[in-house]
Amino acid sequence: MCTQASKTKIRLNPTEQPDLTLVYNVLQTEFTRALMACVMEKMLTDIPDLLYDDHLLSHFVDETLAFDRELREVYGWPGGQAGCTHILTQDEPFNKWLSIEKKCTYKDIKVYIFIT
Repeated sequence: MCTQASKTKIRLNPTEQPDLTLVYNVLQTEFTRALMACVMEKMLTDIPDLLYDDHLLSHFVDETLAFDRELREVYGWPGGQAGCTHILTQDEPFNKWLSIEKKCTYKDIKVYIFIT
């Protein structure tokens, strides 16, 4: 492949300039896609251990949601592309997340009722 690439010569008219913005956007998207694959693989390996600690899982969920939001809003990750949040919506992590949310909500309601 390298031999073929060295034999191939791209000739540009000196007055023509390639659209570097398009090239940059494609490279950024591909780089982000490669990083996302690594991040999601790491998440998949860590989630089974996090399911045993409510505090760690809650923090993990918060950080994952913030990361996904920043990735989409700041770096323009397309909405149609899978992000980190779809890993949280698998059966076991999602059910554990819901149970943590229910516990926290119940505690908040109990405190509110006690105060009033």
